[in-house]
Amino acid sequence: MNQILQAFSEGMAHIFCLDAVDHILFLLVLCASYDYSMLKRIFWLVTAFTIGHAFTFVLSALGYTPSVRSWAEIMIPFTILITAIVNWYKPERQKDLIEKGKTLIYLLTISCGSIHGLAIGSMIRIKLDPGENFISQLLGFNLGVEVAQIAVVVLILATQRSLRGLLRIKLVHWKIGVSGIGFGAALLILLDTL
Repeated sequence: MNQILQAFSEGMAHIFCLDAVDHILFLLVLCASYDYSMLKRIFWLVTAFTIGHAFTFVLSALGYTPSVRSWAEIMIPFTILITAIVNWYKPERQKDLIEKGKTLIYLLTISCGSIHGLAIGSMIRIKLDPGENFISQLLGFNLGVEVAQIAVVVLILATQRSLRGLLRIKLVHWKIGVSGIGFGAALLILLDTL
């Protein structure tokens, strides 16, 4: 049980550390299109991200993927860039397009999570103790990631709600602005990575 709790805290630390700026930036851009009335949808998106993250993380941590950390580190800013672009072009009306867009957003979010999972999985492989509790450690780590991401999303949505109310900004304008900030920051991260 002690190893599970330690892995859980490592999963939370993976999100709440200075190295996770790209991760939090992705969540910020992902949340830009949503408000508190859409909590259920955003939590499912966060869970979709965690599923993608967990899948490639587990494969990488178990040694089933080649070490692609440098490649994955370059791809992470692209996940933010793509999410920002999707936000800009996501329709606000036209119900059929919105329904089709939901599937695209979930697939995109799972794919982005997979890239993030590859980046951390090869690094964590060294830290986890192999043995009978290995699966429990993987589960604990990924649950820690999920809980931390939900905490970040709640903080993002609360901040967004306060700022939008204070500044009287419509959600569509907030989405465009925050996506633009995320796009610019992702470009800076990409240039730094290269």
